[in-house]
Amino acid sequence: MSAFTALPLTKPMIENLENLGYQEMTPVQAGSLPYVIKGEDLCWPSRSLWRIRGILWWVLQGMARFCFAMKQWD
Repeated sequence: MSAFTALPLTKPMIENLENLGYQEMTPVQAGSLPYVIKGEDLCWPSRSLWRIRGILWWVLQGMARFCFAMKQWD
């Protein structure tokens, strides 16, 4: 892990983080904050991505069934 002092933050920001008890960044913070501070786009994969895809697939199937059923009533 990296310290927040490695980031280009102002002294008051560093002091606030230390007062809140934050000294080390998590791996996600260390990998993303430098890009966010630069104003760059960020895309980070999620562990739950496959679960989200599964849920979306289920929702889309339900919508397709509903639309098909409604079309039969026309």
